[in-house]
Amino acid sequence: MNNGPNPQVPADITWDADNPPVLFVCSNHLFHLSGCDGNCGELVATENRVNLINEGLAFARAGMSWRGIPSAYEATIPVPGVKVELTDMLIWMEQMRDIFCEMSGISPDEFEDEFARRKYEFLHRIRIMNESHIRKQQIVDMIRTPILGPDGNPL
Repeated sequence: MNNGPNPQVPADITWDADNPPVLFVCSNHLFHLSGCDGNCGELVATENRVNLINEGLAFARAGMSWRGIPSAYEATIPVPGVKVELTDMLIWMEQMRDIFCEMSGISPDEFEDEFARRKYEFLHRIRIMNESHIRKQQIVDMIRTPILGPDGNPL
């Protein structure tokens, strides 16, 4: 992901409870990716999934990264992101999900929908807290970077 706003980010998905959007598996959005043959499958979106996708799009438009960076590589990968310990988290969450679903009688789909809601709330809160700072820093960076003319010299 780049360090600035991306004008090529798709538009937000509009939620309609009476007519929930259908997402394509290849893009997790309303369109097929260019390499898809159209047979990737479809997923009827829940409101929480739509909110989560739209929050990811808002992060992209703001030039902010929401991607997890493995803690082992945090100091060596020059990409901003949220520090995570992937293996431990994956095993722990799979185990807890299975036990919780079995004990509570909910389906894995219901569990995943609640996860999407909570992740959306978390990412939304982070973006709201940081977006204005990121935008200010982007403006400062643009001002510090001289605009070069055709001859390569600053204008």
